[in-house]
Amino acid sequence: MAPTDPSGIDKALTDTLRSLAAYQSTTDGADAPPPEGYGEAADGLVRVRMRGDERDLPARAAQELKAAGWSPRRRADVSGWESALAPEGFTMHPAARAFLTEFGGLAVPVSGPGRDYARIGVRLDPTLCLGQKTWFDSLDAPAAGQLYPVGEEYDGHASLAIDAAGTVHMLFNDQIKRVGRGATGLARLLEGEEAPSEP
Repeated sequence: MAPTDPSGIDKALTDTLRSLAAYQSTTDGADAPPPEGYGEAADGLVRVRMRGDERDLPARAAQELKAAGWSPRRRADVSGWESALAPEGFTMHPAARAFLTEFGGLAVPVSGPGRDYARIGVRLDPTLCLGQKTWFDSLDAPAAGQLYPVGEEYDGHASLAIDAAGTVHMLFNDQIKRVGRGATGLARLLEGEEAPSEP
């Protein structure tokens, strides 16, 4: 008997790949956008397209996110996190809402060497940062006043937050380290990849 997939992720992936194949066979090079979903490209990146948001994720990071319950169409309810953090003075901005809707609640326990430093696993639960508002406000960085918690590094050594522009940051001691925008920043943590220097 074949193993079951109660989450339906494998079926969703299969359906998406079928629709991509159908799209490729019917467009014959036309400039129409591909359907929503994701599929692996020859360069080892996973192309993710959804509601005008097109991005590339490393295949390994995409697989680990998928194994944790992610899909491009995932929609988590953020109201519980918003209610829990509001009394502390955290206001959920649109970038935090979008990120948590897609990735909130996921736990991705990666480890080992990465591209530039050790790979960093994540637990994307904003309530892991309860009690940290004063610390968040004390950090000295341009984005400090607009940071909204999204979780922490898997072993709890650093907190993760997102600013109003959608950039993910890692917070530890009195430091803020810019990681990257949204899903790209998340993939950089999972891959152990240093963010490029800001211009």
